Amino acid sequence: MLDVEFGVSKGAYYRQLAQSRSKIESLYYTIILLQAYSVILSDSDVISRLAEQLSVMKDGGFAPENESQIIDVIQKAVKQLVNI
Repeated sequence: MLDVEFGVSKGAYYRQLAQSRSKIESLYYTIILLQAYSVILSDSDVISRLAEQLSVMKDGGFAPENESQIIDVIQKAVKQLVNI
């Protein structure tokens, strides 16, 4: 079906889909960092909260043992945003 409709193989389609999701994931990380450094204003509540966490990390206002947990939460949230 994909070969006829789009002129590409299923493998190429899914490879492109994975690449697109990866690019979107990178975009979300960029937005989070830009908001954390006050380069752009926040539009999304989720992204805003993630940017706040990064801002706290940047300013050193967190316990070092919590760093991996904060990064893990950010990674999971970005993965969920990508899969919406």
